[in-house]
Amino acid sequence: GLDLDNTTIARFYSNTGTRGSFIIRNGVAVSPTTFIGTAGGSEILHIGTNNTVALTLDGSQDATFAGNVSLPDSKNLKLGTGQDLELFHNATDSYIINSTGHLYITNYANDKNIKFATDDGAGGTTNYIVIDGASEYTQFDKAARFMDNVHLQFGSSNDAGIYHNGTDMLVTNYS
Repeated sequence: GLDLDNTTIARFYSNTGTRGSFIIRNGVAVSPTTFIGTAGGSEILHIGTNNTVALTLDGSQDATFAGNVSLPDSKNLKLGTGQDLELFHNATDSYIINSTGHLYITNYANDKNIKFATDDGAGGTTNYIVIDGASEYTQFDKAARFMDNVHLQFGSSNDAGIYHNGTDMLVTNYS
């Protein structure tokens, strides 16, 4: 049955006293919008069209999408209770913004790498930096430029360094 009152927009219930499925369709035969919910232990809500599930929401607060999640330009994907991690694209550039704590990029795959690649100037892409998990080193596949007065430091206590001061190349040993 259907029950409408001042505190609830609509409440669906079974006259038999048992909990079961409910189906809501908009009645359009060509591409109906369908909400199918089940109760009585499984507590799952399926949302889809043409009897194909596109989104599943379950009682443990998990959501499963059957396809891609698309957001228009300048609409952000915000994660965290304080929405402190954002991913977005503004029609020109793409951003990952972290507003609290450290931002970790971790690869747990055995003997695999983290690769930073970008346009190679010829219509393709190439690696610029590779963090090599198997060999345990960082590889630079393209030149690295350190601007004037920016030090390249060596040793746990910055015991040695190399830098260019705008005129001269300086190598220093502080230990």
